Amino acid sequence: MFCHKGMETFVKLPEFQKLNIGFALDEGLANPTNAYTVFYGEKNPWWITFHCPGSPGHGSRFVENTTAEKLKHMDQNFTSTEESDPWWHVFSSTCKAMNMTVKKEIFPAATDSRFIREEGLPAIGFSPMNLTPILLHDHNEYLNEQVFLRSFQVYECLVPALTSLSPLSLLLSWFGVSQLLLLLAVLRG
Repeated sequence: MFCHKGMETFVKLPEFQKLNIGFALDEGLANPTNAYTVFYGEKNPWWITFHCPGSPGHGSRFVENTTAEKLKHMDQNFTSTEESDPWWHVFSSTCKAMNMTVKKEIFPAATDSRFIREEGLPAIGFSPMNLTPILLHDHNEYLNEQVFLRSFQVYECLVPALTSLSPLSLLLSWFGVSQLLLLLAVLRG
């Protein structure tokens, strides 16, 4: 059994709440092509045994209460990559302005982003390391000097863009204009 004392615990503390985080950037992976990989979700690291009593079901019969029916409702948190999502829109449009090709994927393992997403916060895994073989935790892991220096330029554009997203634009994206006006009317009494 794993003991999580890092981000899993930290997101539950008042100190995390005081940070008032709206969006999280976590580590990603290199990409050997010209594209930059962005991870908006990840595989679940589950070490569990399923016990699903019920009929096993069969393709030729409509059996009620099958084990597969019970398993299909498992939840997984993803970060939206729809252009209507304000965080994704700012991220992707900033990348486009820098002539970056972005490739969206599910991370093949687990990162701390899962704990942030469980708190309802959007998080992506991103490391601006294109034209680089995936050597994560490998012997002789390296990064080309030009790719390394370019990563500073990428973050110099992304961080100010993401931190300048206005609260009003977030509310409008979540509620829409008519729903937001109705909400304000209700709050006024």
